[in-house]
Amino acid sequence: EMSYFFNVAYQNMYSYASYLGLDTTKSLKSQACSLDSNGGSWYDYLANNAKTTVSDMLSLCEAAKEAGIELDDEDRKQIEEQIDSLESAAKTAGYSPKEYIRNMYGRFTKEKDIRRVFELTVLANKYTTKVMDDADISDDVLESYAKENEASLTVADYLSYTFNYKDL
Repeated sequence: EMSYFFNVAYQNMYSYASYLGLDTTKSLKSQACSLDSNGGSWYDYLANNAKTTVSDMLSLCEAAKEAGIELDDEDRKQIEEQIDSLESAAKTAGYSPKEYIRNMYGRFTKEKDIRRVFELTVLANKYTTKVMDDADISDDVLESYAKENEASLTVADYLSYTFNYKDL
């Protein structure tokens, strides 16, 4: 399951990797990560990203469990649709679902792992939605907060950079 989250983090970054100084043809462990203030490798950065994602998700799932929230038939239908979508993507790419999962999420990742990830993700999202829906914040409360914090809510930070077009 961790392999899934690691590979999702990598895939999310892949399209702009060259802008970040990542050479996708080389080992992630052998390259210093431009986003890691501790000087770690890209592997370390992505592993920490996956760890944080999983930790946050599991915390939400534990809170859901404590609140008595469980997956229902509608949630299970959503998970099956996600699995079907994955199988369709595999077919479109010319792979079996097993091969596709292995190629996309790591060689030791199986469909049961993906299913478990989807279950946990749906449960975490269900709990988050319930908490947000249960938060009863009136317009009066929001307006009062905005008035009390106007100075911090009406500013913006920006960076300006100028260059001579002839230098291009």
